[in-house]
Amino acid sequence: MTESSSHYTEILSFLTGEPENNLQGQLAGNTRFRMSDRDSTTDLSEIMARIGRGDIVADVVLIPAGLDELRKIKGGAYERVNCGLAIIAVLTDDSLEGAIEAAKVGFDGILGMSFNAEQLVSVLESSLQRCRARLTTIRRYEKVRTLCRTLNHRRRRLRDKIDLVCSDLVSSNIELTNVLHTLRGVYEYQNSLMDEYDLNLLLHRSLREFRGCMADANLAIYLTDTSEFEAHITSSWCSGEVDIEELEEALGSTVVREVLVSGRECRIDDAGNHARIGAAEKETLAGLSIMATPVQCESGCVAVLAAYRKSDNPLDENEILAVHPYLKPLGRAIASLRKLEAMLATRE
Repeated sequence: MTESSSHYTEILSFLTGEPENNLQGQLAGNTRFRMSDRDSTTDLSEIMARIGRGDIVADVVLIPAGLDELRKIKGGAYERVNCGLAIIAVLTDDSLEGAIEAAKVGFDGILGMSFNAEQLVSVLESSLQRCRARLTTIRRYEKVRTLCRTLNHRRRRLRDKIDLVCSDLVSSNIELTNVLHTLRGVYEYQNSLMDEYDLNLLLHRSLREFRGCMADANLAIYLTDTSEFEAHITSSWCSGEVDIEELEEALGSTVVREVLVSGRECRIDDAGNHARIGAAEKETLAGLSIMATPVQCESGCVAVLAAYRKSDNPLDENEILAVHPYLKPLGRAIASLRKLEAMLATRE
């Protein structure tokens, strides 16, 4: 509605001839309705196109509508910008069929060519009321649509948060399962060491346990009190290719010595290209990926675990970390056996 504060309704007429004169006469002296300047457009399709573009500024539009024209525009009358514009069809042929077609188009009001003031005012009021109801429905629909968009946006945000939390829970559960599996393995390994009193068997059992963490790797244990490798297990890939004694000597003079001096783990991806390895040792260790880590107990470092395999499949950090939980129980078992051996020796 255009001018609610002026207490009248703006009417734009596209009628001509007698219907226009009748309209002017019926509204003469009526303070509720005011006629706008007359528009010269006569083609119904053009009028409806202007309504669709929102080019018409008024509260009510009266347009002449013939049966053939109504059939052409049926279904498109309310595809328009100004939904508050009431459109009244004035039937040029006054036929029932024309009224039916106008109703199908969806006009807000229908008048015959011959109308009196009472009929005109009644149709104008009902058309305006229908427009107000349509505007109210549209506004409510827009509010509901906005509310639904907001709710959907919040729902999506909540869903994303829930997905993130669920993903974190799944990851945490996987990590917890892995930790529990590792703890169980360490517990069973530690229990197996308690029943072993032969140091050589204990060391070989430990190396076989570590083999599960380092596939295809050769493993050896160097004891600090004897300064020798006491256990060594190999994989099938090095059968007949490696001189074990020569290899142990090279490992002892390089990575084992570095671990004993620094007290830290040492890892080399390719010993043949390592700067701190001498030429003689490089010839023996070339093409090998090597790891050495201290085996400690409360009294200090009691052994060094060395692992190696071909450099085309180097030892990685995850494999080394998988072995770490087993080293402390091994160090305690070695220290306990050494104490037991010393005590037995004193008794003899």
